[in-house]
Amino acid sequence: MNPKLSVIVPIYNAEKYLRQCIDSILSQELTEIELILINDGSIDSSGAICDEYARRDSRVKVVHGINEGVSKARNKGMEMALGEYIGFVDADDWIEANMYSEMLNMIKHYQADMGICGFIRDDGTIMRNRLLAVDTQMVYFGDTIKEQLLPTYISTIDLQGNRQAVKESSVWKCVFHKDLIKANQNFFNPRLKNREDVVFLFKR
Repeated sequence: MNPKLSVIVPIYNAEKYLRQCIDSILSQELTEIELILINDGSIDSSGAICDEYARRDSRVKVVHGINEGVSKARNKGMEMALGEYIGFVDADDWIEANMYSEMLNMIKHYQADMGICGFIRDDGTIMRNRLLAVDTQMVYFGDTIKEQLLPTYISTIDLQGNRQAVKESSVWKCVFHKDLIKANQNFFNPRLKNREDVVFLFKR
């Protein structure tokens, strides 16, 4: 039986954050998860950490390759993904235990094609992004996706608990139905060095 969700993590020299990232994904309330770790030519211990988790948990798949950039790494993961839904987490992030269960519940409730969650960002000394459960207004479907996502305003919370609206167009806070991605094979453009997320979302 295929997993409900495939989570793709592109990894390059992320040993400082990687264990926390992987642990937060494998400890999700949603257990029907396939975790795809793409080691993009790391020269630190990231590759060994990935292999360690693959030995411990059958839900973990690892691909080792040369450094080709985050777009190609994510594309490799999408080609492998077996889940009905696909999500992305960056290797220096970690996620709340109920994030994916709540996002998929909202997607199902609204019969949507994708969902978006908020995030918490600090100054970088502790963590980069803390992904939260989806808000009801951040579930999109059908023809509204392009209009809403390029760019979209996401409600964020800082470490003092203050909410603010931030323009963001990043895939690490999204969950997509596989048909949005695989039906037309519109993956990430490997020629782009930045804002590849924006182009990817615009194609949806």
